[in-house]
Amino acid sequence: MHSRALLLTVFAAGVAHAGGFELPEHGARSLARGGANSVLPGDLSAIALNPGAMIQLSGTHLYLSYNLVNAPLTFERAPSRLAGADEPLPPKSVNQEPIFPLGVFLGISSDFGLDDFNFWLAVYGPNAAGSASYPEDSAARYQLTALDLAMVYYSVGFSWGERDHFGVGATLQWAHTPSSKFQLVIDGAKKNSEMRPYSSPFDVLAKFDLSDAGQATAIIGGWWRIIPELEVALSGRVVPVFVDMEGELELQPIGTFFTEGGGQLRQFGNTASISAVMPPTMHAGFRYRHMEGERERFDIELDVVYEAWSLLEAYDVELNAEVEVIDSAGTKLVPREKVPPLKVKKEWKDTLSVRLGGSVNFLQDRFALSAGAFWESAASPDDYAYVDFASFQRVGVGAGLTFRFTRVDLNLAYMHIFQPDVTVDEVFGQGGQQRPLANCPEGCPDGASYIAANAGTFKSSFDQIGISLDVHFD
Repeated sequence: MHSRALLLTVFAAGVAHAGGFELPEHGARSLARGGANSVLPGDLSAIALNPGAMIQLSGTHLYLSYNLVNAPLTFERAPSRLAGADEPLPPKSVNQEPIFPLGVFLGISSDFGLDDFNFWLAVYGPNAAGSASYPEDSAARYQLTALDLAMVYYSVGFSWGERDHFGVGATLQWAHTPSSKFQLVIDGAKKNSEMRPYSSPFDVLAKFDLSDAGQATAIIGGWWRIIPELEVALSGRVVPVFVDMEGELELQPIGTFFTEGGGQLRQFGNTASISAVMPPTMHAGFRYRHMEGERERFDIELDVVYEAWSLLEAYDVELNAEVEVIDSAGTKLVPREKVPPLKVKKEWKDTLSVRLGGSVNFLQDRFALSAGAFWESAASPDDYAYVDFASFQRVGVGAGLTFRFTRVDLNLAYMHIFQPDVTVDEVFGQGGQQRPLANCPEGCPDGASYIAANAGTFKSSFDQIGISLDVHFD
């Protein structure tokens, strides 16, 4: 039962930081334009944004892009109304590992001398924050104490069309999760025992080490230059990513019942698997080009991005494990019991993002200045807010520079993303503290409901620094 409850909470981190938690956007130029860059990415970031726009690149290109994500987040616990809340509030949780340094995008493309085709290979990870750490004795102990997640997209694709008129393309991908490590605290109190909202003598630190061999997905896109001044594009992930994570679970008793009272927690079997789906997406873009003869002086692009996160209604959980709890006298408080399969509802919502950005070219197109901004709706309902999935309503602003040399384009960019504070009331909070041996209301005193472990205030934001290098041989 300890293991079952832990799985419910932990997997929120895995899904969030691998997919739904992705930030705008791949590539330094996209960051600078506020994520508005699906009509004319101008480099190999089109592999992820719009494969149809890849037809615009001639010759051979080598591309390296690096995004550094800083994700500071704090959670301050609200005082509980429960009768058992007679101890001091835990200290505020502050993310001790907010910087995620693995945002690498590496690609190569070539038209092989053909006028109407382009081909490419690429490997990159989601543009997201995949690491976090919170003290075990702080306010977020029952949500998350550690996270270390890596996911990779291995990509191959092609585009076809007329370079100055239209293009359609597809990127076929293998989504691989080589490592997913999580930790959090659960309350192992027995039935009808006192409800302890901040810490419990029966606390157990649970550690997951999971991975996914991979699942296939695809991105398709189209681009059309209607007239020299106006272009439109449509693209998106058309095949959902089905994530089937498998691995090991370790339960480490840390409460005073175990460390001082001589109690024991015995675990039989340690394998776990979790299945979920990451949904389709859609990008629609419109781009205006201000021309001076054959030269593009500046452009303005408007993108609308939709992600169908409402498809993720629940997680399917399987656990091959049994547990029992023994007191200091050798009495089995909980006899050996197998954990059954679970379906856990999350009630996530579809997200909509509106992005506006553009670039101005100077010095015979050897230098460009870009800027942009976006708004995005929340994927996570406030009542389900957690430190492992801070996907609240967002507003982002970005700016950057482009330097064009004979065969090398260098892009530098910065983006800041604002998120409003989210305060969860204990009455409405849906992030219940896991009491696997005493599920509420049946196992709680006086038929109480549950402890809302996410009751409190979340403060969050994001900073991104991007640099990309495009080496081209026309």
